[in-house]
Amino acid sequence: ITPILAMLENIYVTRPASWLHASKNGKVHAYRDRLREIAAVRSGELQRRVWYSNPIAEDGAPGGNENSSSLMYNLAKYHYKGSMDLPAVASDMPPTILQLENDQARYFLCGPPGFMDVQRNGLVSLGVMESRIHWEGF
Repeated sequence: ITPILAMLENIYVTRPASWLHASKNGKVHAYRDRLREIAAVRSGELQRRVWYSNPIAEDGAPGGNENSSSLMYNLAKYHYKGSMDLPAVASDMPPTILQLENDQARYFLCGPPGFMDVQRNGLVSLGVMESRIHWEGF
């Protein structure tokens, strides 16, 4: 995640960006506070969506919904319970999150191979060309 975070910190001040993240829970959520800090500036130009597969009591409930204040929703600890499933939630997200209609959008994945395969396949099923998807495994 560190190389992707470095990329984000380089671009979020010049253009809109989205950060989609999956973690087990808040106890092991890498860089959660830093990402919430970044999302709090530039009037929401960085959009975050976070999935916790096994939230703990300290995480609380998934934060708000798409009808709540966009900044407050963006700053929630997490947004979805379960595994990241982009096709399942794409129609509920504002179009500015996934940028599916933007032929210039690029998608950078970071994670274990199985996770990246699922996310790449999900993006492709939503119409993203594979040439616009890049990944870094760990």
